[in-house]
Amino acid sequence: MNERRLELGMKWDEVAQAAGIKPPTLRAIRNGTNGPSELSQRGIERAMQWEVGSVRAVLAGGDPVPIESPMDR
Repeated sequence: MNERRLELGMKWDEVAQAAGIKPPTLRAIRNGTNGPSELSQRGIERAMQWEVGSVRAVLAGGDPVPIESPMDR
């Protein structure tokens, strides 16, 4: 998440706001002390501009899939 956050030029508070979750909740998810709810997963994917299912993939040891912009094609 940190690498993607830096790519997007966002602060952690901005990520939390874009994800619709509180900064302490995001911090707990990042630190692994709390697993993200389904709603939090979708919010994080939206904030990180990842495809749906990316958070679940990361939790399973995989990689997130960035959403392609028209400029990337």
